[in-house]
Amino acid sequence: MAQKRIAAFSTDWNFEISYLVHKGMEDFLNENPDYNIFSFDCFAKLGETNNDIAEAEIFKLADMSAFDGVLIQGNQILDEPIRNGLVERVKKAGIPIISLCYQIEGIPFINIDNYAAMKELTSHLIEHHHVTKLAFLTGYKESSEAQERLNGFMDSCYEHHLNVKDIQLLDGRWEYEHGRAAAEKLLKDWGHMPEALICANDDMAIGACETFQRAGIRIPEDIIVTGFDNIGDAMAYQPRLTTISRDYRNMAYTAMYELKNHIEGIHTYVEKPDHYAPIFSGSCGCHDNSRTEEELIRKRFFKMNRFTNNYSRAQEDMVSRMMDAGTYAEVLDILESYGDMFRVPQVICCSNRTGVEDTGDLGRITGYSDEIGILAYCGSRHIDHDENHSYGHFSKKEMLPASFVRPGKMYIFYPVHYREYSLGYMVFEGASPAIEYNLLEGTLRFIESVYENMRQKYLLRELNESLNSLYVKDSLTGLYNRFGFEQYAKKTVDDIVRSGGKPAILFADMDDMKSINDDYGHEAGDIAIKTIGSLLQEVLSDTRSFVMRYGGDEFLAITDITGHNYRAKINHAVKKFDKTKKYPFHLSLSVGQVLINDLSIPLDEYVSEADSRMYEIKKKKKIMRNG
Repeated sequence: MAQKRIAAFSTDWNFEISYLVHKGMEDFLNENPDYNIFSFDCFAKLGETNNDIAEAEIFKLADMSAFDGVLIQGNQILDEPIRNGLVERVKKAGIPIISLCYQIEGIPFINIDNYAAMKELTSHLIEHHHVTKLAFLTGYKESSEAQERLNGFMDSCYEHHLNVKDIQLLDGRWEYEHGRAAAEKLLKDWGHMPEALICANDDMAIGACETFQRAGIRIPEDIIVTGFDNIGDAMAYQPRLTTISRDYRNMAYTAMYELKNHIEGIHTYVEKPDHYAPIFSGSCGCHDNSRTEEELIRKRFFKMNRFTNNYSRAQEDMVSRMMDAGTYAEVLDILESYGDMFRVPQVICCSNRTGVEDTGDLGRITGYSDEIGILAYCGSRHIDHDENHSYGHFSKKEMLPASFVRPGKMYIFYPVHYREYSLGYMVFEGASPAIEYNLLEGTLRFIESVYENMRQKYLLRELNESLNSLYVKDSLTGLYNRFGFEQYAKKTVDDIVRSGGKPAILFADMDDMKSINDDYGHEAGDIAIKTIGSLLQEVLSDTRSFVMRYGGDEFLAITDITGHNYRAKINHAVKKFDKTKKYPFHLSLSVGQVLINDLSIPLDEYVSEADSRMYEIKKKKKIMRNG
């Protein structure tokens, strides 16, 4: 049976939720090895900064025609145009799609009953804690979840006949800062302080709690605060947060099976499975925390703390070594040596094809090139790379070569970029522990900085080379000048000797240059000089050689004459070109040669000797012309 592929889309700005969803997907794959999941994730909320442009490019990487179905985690992708764009691409591909935790018009979705859960929590406060004055901190107005939770709150208030004047609605957008701002607003209007603040999620609830506590307000004695989602911080917070726990892992697992049913032609699904449970705890006055639960929280904290410290030390060491690296290949070798840090079976680093293997230019483009290169691999398998540290190249449409994909596994794609410029992406086989998501984001940001640092190094090197070229190269011919001779001539001789060759100096002077300038002008003279320079480079291109414009119409070359008669080859090349009659003037060259057989003698003396031999040849030519 052919492997089926499911694409999943989310952002990991809420690390814990993402981890649980990924684990639910893996639970499904454990029972369905004939499926693979490609999860395209990023860490931004999207739509907020220019940086998000490059983050969102990871969604565009997915070729919908390569998949049998799609899961979109709509409550994590907060940018509506991006979310709607994904849905339209799926519809165009004609494949099944299911949304997790977010209702999108026209497509099936899996979620808890947010309305019933919030209504139950609100009713608990009214009935068991006898509160009559309540404030509600909302989520995103555009979010269907936020609206359902608000409706559950309001209906509970109405059913318990609370006075409308005793109900306050505060605007929030899911984040800690909005909880802090809401608490500050309530503190300023102390006369209308509610008995309870019900928050649409835990992050905002924790922000409110900490603001109240800094102001000396006790929880729950002075005000009750509740949340929603039961994130790790809610469990560890003191007093423990009263909240709603929803089982993201089982929700994702259920969503995968419902999607499988759609792929296989079964179109029934459970819209709102019973995957939530209220947790009434210390922040509302219920004290049901057992010693066992406290011990679990304590163990979890120490385990996370120990792992975080170890990971951070490894990351710091890795990045420090990368920053000191002199070449891009060294950076990749260092990355591969720290592969165990990610705690997944495989990590594949994919790069845009922008000539990085040859020039070090990491590229400044938005999105991904048509051809992708695998430049780093961390995993249990041994895979050889070539001299450019490349494991091969593949089409962007493949997203990941089949040779790296194992049946029944999930592959999570993360963008690697610097600001709005895409560098490539990294692919992780399987989900890391929740704590690692936060650390992973930091690691990717560090790696991106290293990429940019290396790019800047290469650019600086190229600039220095350009400046050096201006210093040591002749502006007319592009050959070396006298400064170039001082820097490279002796090195060329030494290299030839080390290789067992015979170094020699060839000194060449153009014949009748004055006539060319007089009869055709100095511009023609420059053309003649450039032509001779090009011919010398062409003749000597097959060996280790140093070629320079010595001055005026004089040229010098240092080369290995082993097995070659370069004087004859040069004269032949000049005569052959002259016969083409490309220019109205005549080209001719006199060449003197001297073998360098004693390295203790200064090169200048050999140059003088080659110059003298050249003039002897020039004299003979003149005598022959004059008869």
